[in-house]
Amino acid sequence: MLNLNDFMNDEESAEEPAEKAEESTSEEPADTAAATVIRVPENINFKMQVNFDKVLFDKMVFEKLNGQLVVKDGRFFLQIY
Repeated sequence: MLNLNDFMNDEESAEEPAEKAEESTSEEPADTAAATVIRVPENINFKMQVNFDKVLFDKMVFEKLNGQLVVKDGRFFLQIY
């Protein structure tokens, strides 16, 4: 599964309320590692055909996506067919 939430910038991930983290009833220990945004180098430009069984974006799960992953100008784009 491709989790696009890992690639979101700090402003978008900061929208989730802090109370949600406290509501967890799971017995598993909380992940305390600091999340960081992955910076894409601006000198990389390529396109790649992709097929994903599952993609997680925010709270939505998309299944069986086909498209093209484009990396250009320090950003990446997922173009779905």
